Amino acid sequence: MIGPVLLVALAVGNPVLWVVARPADLPTTRYVGEFFGVEAVLLLSLSLVLTTLLTPIEHAFGGLAQGASSS
Repeated sequence: MIGPVLLVALAVGNPVLWVVARPADLPTTRYVGEFFGVEAVLLLSLSLVLTTLLTPIEHAFGGLAQGASSS
């Protein structure tokens, strides 16, 4: 199941990339605001992809529809 690994890599990789690539002349408050905005959009996008229940995504996660149909 590559799905959970990819999800965690994206969710953790984004903040790491932001810390490594931070411009030196950017004010801290602006940087923090941009960081949280980008992270929110990324996590929302990932949740929207998961709710589509497309066949390739189901295979990557080992069957998402089973959990959705049981509730």
